[in-house]
Amino acid sequence: MSLGINVTIPEGIVLAADSRQTYRNQKGMARVGSDSASKVFRIGSRMGLVIAGLAFMPQQGVLKNVSGFIDDFRQTIPVDQLSVGEVAKELAQYFDARVPYRDQLKGMPAGIKADMARQGLELLDLKEEPTRVVFHFKNQQGQVQEAVAAPDGLQFILAGYNKDRSSEVYMVYVPGATDQARDSRKQGKEFGAGWIGQTDVVTRIVLGFDPRLQGIPLVREAAAKIGEPAVQQQLRGSGIQHPVGHHDPAGRHRLLSARYRDHNRYPALQRRRAHGSGRYDRCRRTHRHGCHHL
Repeated sequence: MSLGINVTIPEGIVLAADSRQTYRNQKGMARVGSDSASKVFRIGSRMGLVIAGLAFMPQQGVLKNVSGFIDDFRQTIPVDQLSVGEVAKELAQYFDARVPYRDQLKGMPAGIKADMARQGLELLDLKEEPTRVVFHFKNQQGQVQEAVAAPDGLQFILAGYNKDRSSEVYMVYVPGATDQARDSRKQGKEFGAGWIGQTDVVTRIVLGFDPRLQGIPLVREAAAKIGEPAVQQQLRGSGIQHPVGHHDPAGRHRLLSARYRDHNRYPALQRRRAHGSGRYDRCRRTHRHGCHHL
């Protein structure tokens, strides 16, 4: 599990992360592998990088620390000659070719069907997409829910300065999209904060409420009536911290609502697998058995 943070202010750019590396042993139990893992890297002379997700990836049949891939990227790509946006694009392409998520995606449909059958749930439909599997099912109460199964991967925050002294911040997801989070040349997008990894605690502190609250049927009904922005505004203004659900520090696999997949969990649908072929979220904070994670 990881927590990477970026703060961009007029005086400069801050990148920070924890240093814990965790893994699951053969019994499926979460264990701490190291408390000195490197997750913040310098990219050239004008940029920095924070990473969360897989700690090791295969290379020629041998697991290699992800920091080794970062070093290779810095030596392969002429980062000092490129803009922040161009480096973000190169970063996404480099790791998209090396993160083994495609093999996980192939096994997901069969795994989802087996999970549904084992838990006594009715699978209604299943759609395979390039970076995820979207499906609908009926829960124990007969309600139809949508969920997303996504493979293990990597998240990056790339931040830095261009040659014209403008600054940019990009959120890079592999597999997934590359989004520009900050740009000093665009009004209203110059400054702010962003975070990746196990973000539920930070999100709760910053927003003032637990985002999983939005998955409660009562709140979802209110959102359908008055709109999600209005509900969020009321929650932010309440000044109350709402403890919701069960926080699982081991980061076990859960079925998640597609709309709120980054934060909402369904404890009754806990997923236990002996051989990982991905997980039911997009936060890169869950673990496959025997697989190390930052």
